[in-house]
Amino acid sequence: MGVQYFLGASMGAIFFSITLGTAIAPAVLGPVMNTTYAKTLETTLPAGLHQFADKATITALSDPKALLSPAAMKALETTFAKEGSYGNDLFRQTVEAIRTSMQAGLRGVFLLGAVTMLISFLLISTVPEVSMEAVVEDKKAPQPAVAGKAAG
Repeated sequence: MGVQYFLGASMGAIFFSITLGTAIAPAVLGPVMNTTYAKTLETTLPAGLHQFADKATITALSDPKALLSPAAMKALETTFAKEGSYGNDLFRQTVEAIRTSMQAGLRGVFLLGAVTMLISFLLISTVPEVSMEAVVEDKKAPQPAVAGKAAG
């Protein structure tokens, strides 16, 4: 077996690991983001919001995309503006609660990613280094056929 065989096998393993990581990462990191966002939002929303806002508005706030969409933000601001200056203050507090919750969710995702990278680094550092030019003996050398077994 030559160097080319081991090089091809190692490249195949690398690309397999990358593909597996891109498939698994969103499935793991998405729920971490959403769970952390929802828990933080429950605790950071203004106290007066539940008396003022209807169920649809509260449900709309549970989607972090409301902060990223100018149309959704304008609709939310219009809903709050109907209550006058109290509504405007409540709107600012609500937007700040969404930002804080999104920040907490992203912090959780990055923390999990950092821990995963640290564990991966520690595991990779335990793999022994083997030179690609090193001669490797095949431990399963072909056995010569025994003439006595073939006759009997």
